[in-house]
Amino acid sequence: GPFKWPIVGTLPDFFSRGGVDGMSAVHESMYRDYGPIYGMSLMGEDELVVSDPRVFETSVLRNEGRFPIGNAEFVTTFVDYYRANDLNTALKGTARGSDWKEWRRALNPDLYVLWDAYLPAIAEAAAAASRAAGEQVNGGRVRLDEFLSRLAFDMFSAVLYGKSPGTADGARADPEDLDFVRSTQKAFDITGALMTDPLQKLLPGGLPQQFAESMDRTFGFATARTAEFVEEARRCPVSNLAGRSFVRRLVDRDVLSDEEISEVVGPLLMAGVDTTAYVMSWLYLNLAANP
Repeated sequence: GPFKWPIVGTLPDFFSRGGVDGMSAVHESMYRDYGPIYGMSLMGEDELVVSDPRVFETSVLRNEGRFPIGNAEFVTTFVDYYRANDLNTALKGTARGSDWKEWRRALNPDLYVLWDAYLPAIAEAAAAASRAAGEQVNGGRVRLDEFLSRLAFDMFSAVLYGKSPGTADGARADPEDLDFVRSTQKAFDITGALMTDPLQKLLPGGLPQQFAESMDRTFGFATARTAEFVEEARRCPVSNLAGRSFVRRLVDRDVLSDEEISEVVGPLLMAGVDTTAYVMSWLYLNLAANP
């Protein structure tokens, strides 16, 4: 890669190739000059860029060992927030090695193995949203992307808590639920902006502060909501295993503390709202383009 200066790293070279507004030109010229693997260092953050998937497979994946680096480790906005707020269980979900393995082992029996057990609740939430879609979207009450984010929140809430809050239907939506969806969207939007323009992290206030404020709202909401369902699950045990929510299954398994359950559910609810909404957006875009 290019010459690495003290403190600023390869930042001068980065700007000479196009900077933040010319990311495509930056990486095209780096590929021409240094080949499919090159290093960059922007203000103390070193990264290795592999631009050829074949090289990535032969040179990276096959040499990573038992615990390969996960993409979540590179989303430093969330990692830094979890670390700053002592959210150690949430932090394990963004790690690797034995910590991540412990985190995954605690979730695996009730989330990944039993995924099909949650399909009825997901289908019910989707059906309710479908009945409201025409009035909400075609009636101009909410944009399609906002509607899909609310639908994603309803479906993930149905999995995690056992019932949908019905935010896709604007007439039924709780203002607190809508604020959670908006704050989640904002946190992920800011994350994208900070990843493409890391210099923003050096500015006082601005995007980093807005990210922290959005995370405070979303995590506060998820923690309070999860605590309600955990308390209900402990107070009212059920003998019927069918249809149990993810939170109730975690409570019944009694492997995680109440605080750990909240730290597990918060990131899942946030990430689910963002990623599922994006997938559905692309799905409907392609369906509309290819009827």
